[in-house]
Amino acid sequence: MDIVIVLGCQISGLGVIRALGRSGVRIVAMAYDRSDIALASKYIHERVFVPHPIKQEQEFVDYLINNAYRWPGALIIDTDDEGTVPLAVHKQKLSQHYRIVTTDWEIARKFINKTETYALAETCGVPHPKSFWPQTLEDLDSESISIDYPCILKPVRSHEFQKTFHQKLFKVHNHAELREKFLQCQKHGHQMILQEIIPGPDSEVYICTFYINTQGELSQKVFYRKLRANPPQFGVNRVAVSIPAHAEVEALAERLMRSVDYRGICTVEFKRDPRDNQLKLIEVDARQSGPNWLPTFCGVNFPWMIYLDLVKGTPAKATAGRSGVYWIDVLPDMFNTLLHRGEENLRFKDYIRPYLARHKTFAVFSWTDIMPFLRQLYFIPVKLVKRTLARRRTTTLHSYHDKPGSNRTTILFRKGK
Repeated sequence: MDIVIVLGCQISGLGVIRALGRSGVRIVAMAYDRSDIALASKYIHERVFVPHPIKQEQEFVDYLINNAYRWPGALIIDTDDEGTVPLAVHKQKLSQHYRIVTTDWEIARKFINKTETYALAETCGVPHPKSFWPQTLEDLDSESISIDYPCILKPVRSHEFQKTFHQKLFKVHNHAELREKFLQCQKHGHQMILQEIIPGPDSEVYICTFYINTQGELSQKVFYRKLRANPPQFGVNRVAVSIPAHAEVEALAERLMRSVDYRGICTVEFKRDPRDNQLKLIEVDARQSGPNWLPTFCGVNFPWMIYLDLVKGTPAKATAGRSGVYWIDVLPDMFNTLLHRGEENLRFKDYIRPYLARHKTFAVFSWTDIMPFLRQLYFIPVKLVKRTLARRRTTTLHSYHDKPGSNRTTILFRKGK
């Protein structure tokens, strides 16, 4: 039986595991966080813990090579940036032992590093938010004159930033706060983008996922809208809905990816700017995205297409996915609804509509594979406590560092890198 290794076992990994497991593929779940919810799925045949792909990159690569005899010729599907980076960087070496869907590093880096993403968009004529790349405080002071508050400080490499600050970005409301956050980022070695905020609700975010096969053919595409985010405005999907093909989104996304001769799975996200009615590029995931179970439930199984293409050498036929299907990550949605309802400015019926819809699916909850949901139920409060303590510790360390004559914070930060 053919083997597929799913690298990264959070929500994105769970979607891939279920998509392939229901088709009878032998699944090896490869994780680097013992709290990963997908590890509890009944569709997994083998669970493996590996060195962290970013923190222990060489050890991770060595592990894959030294254990290749256990899974000869297995297909590896990455589901987060932490897995994508080493697979792309070491693709040539790893391809001697495995089938790798991850695109080449020369291409992947253009979407992992957000400065390159927006530079590419500029070259391709794809609209994007006003952005600056300050290297020093002097740059920041000079460039901030051209941007309105509130604005955001967005990391160049988001997966590394989230490990430090446990959030996707910083929203800043004035120049003093901007300087403070920028200095925090500098101390941790994070390069940042100063960017305007595209106004409007999360429901103005349009997303396209597509697969370009090994022959360079765009074999399938699916469109959906983000309805609610975790956290609101700048977070990941917590409720989304599939929509019919969107010509404008498709044209912009394909223009961007064709410019680099992309191969593999990719998700491109835009937001409609009410100021000029343009769709503007937010980000690109050069891998499986979080709500990848939504296309599968709608009838477009991207993991299976990848399997057919790379393992069987058979191109999958394009299918038309259902529109009007809701995807809900229940626990984060309930949590954010309780805490941020006023901030989102939504009516009660807007919140409840996805749950009452005839056609819906859930990110984690499933009666036929219930254990990942129970695992999520357990780990969400644990993670919230850990993140709260980590943020407080970071704030305390910076406050202590500001005291005259103290340099302890700098030493602690160095140890944490």
